[in-house]
Amino acid sequence: MIGFDKNSSAAKVNKVLKSKYGFQLKNVEYSLREVMASLSLTNMERNTPHLKREISQLSSIKKRLVKLLDNFMKTSKRWEKLQLKLQHETPWIEEEKIVFFKKEFGLESFFDKIDQEVNHLKKNVLLFSNLKMRIAGEKRLIQPHTLAMLVWLIGMQPGYGKRSEKFQTVITLLEWLSEHRRALLMETIEQERKCLTPGAVRRDYERYISKPSKKTNVYSELAFSIYAESFSEREN
Repeated sequence: MIGFDKNSSAAKVNKVLKSKYGFQLKNVEYSLREVMASLSLTNMERNTPHLKREISQLSSIKKRLVKLLDNFMKTSKRWEKLQLKLQHETPWIEEEKIVFFKKEFGLESFFDKIDQEVNHLKKNVLLFSNLKMRIAGEKRLIQPHTLAMLVWLIGMQPGYGKRSEKFQTVITLLEWLSEHRRALLMETIEQERKCLTPGAVRRDYERYISKPSKKTNVYSELAFSIYAESFSEREN
């Protein structure tokens, strides 16, 4: 027996979720926002080639400027004069030249700005690459509401009750949210009440969680990651 329906009060839903599974509606709401954040990042991941081009362009600007200044120092014999003055016996390496150019030509803020931007872009590329998420054109390989329900099912595993009851519970929970948290659903997973059956939920659970393939394993990892973030404060 589920214990609540779409017309139940929030207090009633909380009581059932807490007694059966050890979490509350706040955890469910956190999970929806985590799903939205995760899928937003996958959309951003498609921009990785553009980010890499920006990194290359910024790095190229810096290299060209260093080369121009280096040529100027060579043709004007300034490197030679500087070596004698500073008793610099070995050839100037690239890093030393950049340090000199920063100070001598007032380019410290310019070079630092480029370095900061390049480092920021590199961090974004690394972040998106680590997600290991791929989108086929404009169509996601997994629907946002499916990902949310997988997270809820993971949260229900430590609780009691048959799996079939848990499959029905996530459907009823989505129906309740559609009735009482419609704005939240539309903001996060862009989906109100979805016509589902326990069998459909079971198939998704087996495909992504209990028996993931090499192709779908990434979604299993993502679902467990979202669960860890949004269900970290469980009620005992």
